[in-house]
Amino acid sequence: MRAALQFAGAMGASVTAVNVMPLFFNPAFPEYVPAGTMAYDEFIQATEADAKKTLAVVEEAAKRAGVPCKSVTKRHAHPYEAIIQAAQESECDLIVMASHGRRGIGALVLGSETHKVLTHSKLPVLVYR
Repeated sequence: MRAALQFAGAMGASVTAVNVMPLFFNPAFPEYVPAGTMAYDEFIQATEADAKKTLAVVEEAAKRAGVPCKSVTKRHAHPYEAIIQAAQESECDLIVMASHGRRGIGALVLGSETHKVLTHSKLPVLVYR
């Protein structure tokens, strides 16, 4: 994040921070709800609180770096699609993403969502390590 903010500051750009929240999926067999599964309202509150907390960190870092920042929260089944939509809706010139994701062995070289944004976006994508 720091590198992206330094880059934005050097370019005189503003930043749009995007947080994509997962969708709630009802259990296939409601009479056999797995342990630890949240109710709909609890899930919505928890994911919104997490998004607020995450975006507050970015907003504060942008403020300290002197970079204008706006935050966008979306709820979507496919984070890469939501990221691309948010960039288009915010009229961004560039999407900046990290190269390492946190999912599985297949995402060791390039994060899976970063790879999907890179291959599906019509906007330029800058991938940094």
